[in-house]
Amino acid sequence: MNNQARQYLQQFMHDLSQDYKAWRGLNALLLRQRQAILARNSEELETINQQIFGLYHKLSSTGNTRQKLLSALGISANHQGVQRLIRHLPPAWQERGRALWQQVETQAREAQTANQYNGTLLNMQYDIVQSILNASEPENWLYQHR
Repeated sequence: MNNQARQYLQQFMHDLSQDYKAWRGLNALLLRQRQAILARNSEELETINQQIFGLYHKLSSTGNTRQKLLSALGISANHQGVQRLIRHLPPAWQERGRALWQQVETQAREAQTANQYNGTLLNMQYDIVQSILNASEPENWLYQHR
């Protein structure tokens, strides 16, 4: 393995470790976001949303870097490509790489589910607020077509 390929692999492993930490942090923030939504705490929600966007940016950046690394190594920048790369890691790194990738995928799926749930909560709150605002004007809701 040449020196540049070794650097790419080290970068891959480092980024994967950082992604795992970021996804865990994102899931914790999504839980806090859900709590703030339920409590209707808009100030806390704004703070959490800023932190979430920061992690989204970080994850997007490392994802782009991973895509470039895979391409530079001549490997498809997709799930199968990552699996292929992990199989070709030095033996001492393979188990760690496989475990990290599985953890990243698990955390990403959990974040997607939590984000969808939080979006549903926000939509429900919006509908409730709209109903309350329109309650004083029956013509706005009594004859609505759905």
